[in-house]
Amino acid sequence: MGAHAIGASMTPAVEQTDQSLGERIKQIALIAGPLLFLLMLVIPLPTLGQGDAMQAPTFTVRVVLGLTLWMAAWWMTEAVNLAVTSLLPLLILPVFGVVAAKSISGVYFQDSIVLFLGGFCLALAMERSGLHRRIAFRVVRVFGTQPRMLVLGFLVASAVLSMWVSNTATSLMLIPVALTVASAVVGKDEGEQSAVQRSFIAACILAVAYGASIGGVGTLIGTPPNVILASYVSENVPGVTISFGRWMMLGLPLVIVITPIAWLILTRYGMKVPRKLDGAPESSHLLKQLAPSSRMSFAEGAVMAIFFVTALMWITHGEIRIGEFLLPLTGWDAWFSGGDGKSWISDGTIAIFAAILLMVLPSKRDKGDRLLPWEHAQLRLPWGTLLLFGGGLALAQGFNESGLNEYLTGAFGALVGAPIWLVFAAIIVIMTLLSELASNTAATSMTLPVLFVFAGVLGIDPMPILIAGTLGASSGYMLPVATPPNAVAFGTGKLSVAQMIRAGVLVDVAVGLLMWLAVMALAPVIF
Repeated sequence: MGAHAIGASMTPAVEQTDQSLGERIKQIALIAGPLLFLLMLVIPLPTLGQGDAMQAPTFTVRVVLGLTLWMAAWWMTEAVNLAVTSLLPLLILPVFGVVAAKSISGVYFQDSIVLFLGGFCLALAMERSGLHRRIAFRVVRVFGTQPRMLVLGFLVASAVLSMWVSNTATSLMLIPVALTVASAVVGKDEGEQSAVQRSFIAACILAVAYGASIGGVGTLIGTPPNVILASYVSENVPGVTISFGRWMMLGLPLVIVITPIAWLILTRYGMKVPRKLDGAPESSHLLKQLAPSSRMSFAEGAVMAIFFVTALMWITHGEIRIGEFLLPLTGWDAWFSGGDGKSWISDGTIAIFAAILLMVLPSKRDKGDRLLPWEHAQLRLPWGTLLLFGGGLALAQGFNESGLNEYLTGAFGALVGAPIWLVFAAIIVIMTLLSELASNTAATSMTLPVLFVFAGVLGIDPMPILIAGTLGASSGYMLPVATPPNAVAFGTGKLSVAQMIRAGVLVDVAVGLLMWLAVMALAPVIF
């Protein structure tokens, strides 16, 4: 009894100490952020590069480097709301002459943001109609209620889907389902949940986000960096073509190996998911709880139809080739193109098409009711998450406009003369760190030309280096801004930045090591 009383009295004290420490860290970061920015403007910075490719730190380079450190300090500690931090580029970049205000403000509603908006609307409609519960029922029937197996189920489902659908779309589809199932397994309201139960819910959500990023590596269409690499190689590396099947020979083994390792890290170390949850309902009871109470309603059927049509349009709007064979019914976006042959539509166009349908079509519940009334959507859309992703895109534009990308890639010059295994490892590490703060698309686009030249300086085949840079850019598991799936996961409000960093840094290290092994062992054989 005495031991129990002591343990009970210590727990609140420990929690209070942790909270006060967290608040102190936030207060320090609140001041440290702008101080780091000012420091980058005045301290001596090295000139990077080799020979004619030397890059000096210009004033605009210093501004964006300082802004990056400022935003990183606030993002990582949540010194202020993440959406507030994401507004800093709107102030700093125009005031210091890096990017004009009109240009930088437009970044916050780029096509990728439109994709987010439409995808969130689709997720909200699934929730409002009750369709997410019907899907959750099927998931539990397949994987049961054992906590670790559910996490694995969401990880695998997300990875498989993301090989064919964009990682953003995958996370938007599956995270509402993961949240529904995890909450049902816990069986308690948020205010009554224990730390272990909250950690389990967070693990299910992160499993979808991680699976979406992992699966994107598997196919040529899985993630934008893969497509950028294929396009760059076709134009700049004579005699080499990265076909759909050829890339899968490299990407699919990586997905197969990374998925279980990410699961082990997430459940054993990152979130420490137990084998069983105290108070969790039996599998039969949970199935009964999640089981649909009636036949599928008109609203559920309509939302499901729009869901599948949207997914099909996402998959097929671009060409899918296996070798020289063009899969039928793919590449229809060529019907909507200008004189330059480039399509006028995108994933964002398709997502907004779905959102408008949801807000126009009747639900047949009440007179005048829609599948997703705007009044319902505007109150529940995670506007802060949209700003968060916009802030990451704005920072990436600052990298491009200021010349910071060229300055940082000058650091590759220090690798001249190093062992080739160290060169590949360093490139993967640098690209992973860069993708934590900048768009992986932007990181790939700005570094592939540099890596190609660097391969010439080293006198080696450029393919392994280009692949190392592309794979490294597809990492980034720590911060909400690192990848769209991370941002969607954080938008649920069930995750803290500290939780994402704790799990993400371990996954980054493991994935980076496996990618390095693939570049060393598989890439030379396949390409």
